[in-house]
Amino acid sequence: MASEAPVHSLMIDFETLGTKEDAVVLSVGIIKFILDKPEMDEYSYWEYSVSSQIAQGRTVDKNTVQWWLRTNPIEFHRLCTRSQGWLLDPKWLKHNVQNVWSRGCMDFHILQHLTGDYYRYHQHRDVRTLDIFGKKMLKNSHNALDDAKNQLEYVRRVLYDTKVL
Repeated sequence: MASEAPVHSLMIDFETLGTKEDAVVLSVGIIKFILDKPEMDEYSYWEYSVSSQIAQGRTVDKNTVQWWLRTNPIEFHRLCTRSQGWLLDPKWLKHNVQNVWSRGCMDFHILQHLTGDYYRYHQHRDVRTLDIFGKKMLKNSHNALDDAKNQLEYVRRVLYDTKVL
């Protein structure tokens, strides 16, 4: 009997210029993983051109821009001056993916918007749900890949401590 391909999950984190699904994306960190096999994690990080996204109709929220300027103006400026185009490879994202994890629902809705609603509501897993076990997640750094790594480490730690893994 042939063995089936492993089913993966995604941990996603977007840094954006708004809180709506069509917000300009500054960067995205995505980890494709199998929950109980950390040695198989695949990391991806992309930064995108603000101007090319605005030209395609993505939006900017002035309150989010003001938040970035107060919180981390150097990183904000660096991300806003990127010249890379806009590319998110849906084939890589969709191959054998069962669940999509994020901290809150905003990132999931952005991913749905970018992939044409490929992912359905029942595939979303919210990292914050695990807070009921009394653990606290590490601080959010607002670097998309670092935050995705911290979120995945947190999920694994809570599930291991509660004997789910």
